[in-house]
Amino acid sequence: MRFYALFCQKVWSIQKKAVTLLSQNCRNINLLRKMDALQLNSEIYRNMSIISTDEGLMTQLLRYLRKLASKKVDETLMTKDEFFANVDEALEQAKRGQVHRMRADESLDEFLKRVS
Repeated sequence: MRFYALFCQKVWSIQKKAVTLLSQNCRNINLLRKMDALQLNSEIYRNMSIISTDEGLMTQLLRYLRKLASKKVDETLMTKDEFFANVDEALEQAKRGQVHRMRADESLDEFLKRVS
């Protein structure tokens, strides 16, 4: 019976710690939701400085950051086919004479303003 009482007490202690950690994490999550990009960036670098001496943790962080970065799609990238289609279209325009020529008396800035 004593063993059971000690066991229950230990389980209760672990549950109490878990609830405390969970409530702290909820508070931290609420704080993160209120942060702007600059504050989030600062918090990320602060936490990175804490683990910077531990190579294992830094390796885990790098893997996770690479995984996150791969999820972000860059809209400016084009496929190889799209690139060559754009090149072909530009060559066709040049053959038709649809080009802009820089005048002898204008600067590059003036030319770019005129054609844009």
